[in-house]
Amino acid sequence: LILLAQRGYEDSLAFFASLGEAELADSGAPDEWSPKDILAHIVEWAAITSYRLSAARLGETPATYSDVDAKNDEIFQQYRSLPYLDILVHADEINQDIKSQLQTFLLADMLDPDRYPWLNGQPLYWRVVHSLYFHTNFHLAQLQLKYGQREAADERMERTIRDMLTVDESPRWKGLYLYNLACYYAIPGDSAKALFNLQRA
Repeated sequence: LILLAQRGYEDSLAFFASLGEAELADSGAPDEWSPKDILAHIVEWAAITSYRLSAARLGETPATYSDVDAKNDEIFQQYRSLPYLDILVHADEINQDIKSQLQTFLLADMLDPDRYPWLNGQPLYWRVVHSLYFHTNFHLAQLQLKYGQREAADERMERTIRDMLTVDESPRWKGLYLYNLACYYAIPGDSAKALFNLQRA
């Protein structure tokens, strides 16, 4: 879990480091995010994961977001005026905090689907690896598609799904991430691969 969380962070660093200064300085619109906006989105959801881990350790119930679109718009407004480097510093702080927190959990608490009632029957590690690894790379793959890097985007998503499938062997977990892979292939209109993975799911 710690390895995948770190890999997700490093994947985002590597991708954004490949972009030019002008691209990283731009702020987009609520319905058309720039690369900097997407980085802010990834970082803030990692911060929310850090907050949830802290609440779990303290036996508290964290806030939930029933309207994710509204939360995402709030994140966009919160970060839109911040420079890229400020967001990058925040990302590093969050990454360090998450690594420190993960090392304090008992494995049994991470695995028990009933340990934290606010997760509604999901084990805590499901939420963590989804937010810190899958969510990050899904957005990076979307950006690669936007830049015409279809082959690299496909490789990223196929690798990400393979890694996710090693985390849990349950049909519920496998079905969820094969479905997400089908959703990914639907974005560039690759109906053959989308339907193939939907059938697998």
